Amino acid sequence: MRKFKLEAKRRVKNDLKKLPKETLNSTAKAIEGLQENPFPSGKKIKTIKGAEKTFRYRVGDYRIIYEVGAQTVTILAVLHRRDLGRFQ
Repeated sequence: MRKFKLEAKRRVKNDLKKLPKETLNSTAKAIEGLQENPFPSGKKIKTIKGAEKTFRYRVGDYRIIYEVGAQTVTILAVLHRRDLGRFQ
């Protein structure tokens, strides 16, 4: 399978700094996994309504918001689930 180029918006760095340490490791692994497969199977991935190429990936109580392009996966934000409504 091909590897996608991984990009991140500026705000993602700040989002990651706010994460609890125990969550940071699993979130970082999930983000790296999106480079290999941006559409992992299971119930952890959902599309964002109104945006067909934007997805949210559940990692515990946090959500990774990302877009998939032809060759790239762009991480838009990492949010707590309660803050997801403000992003959309």
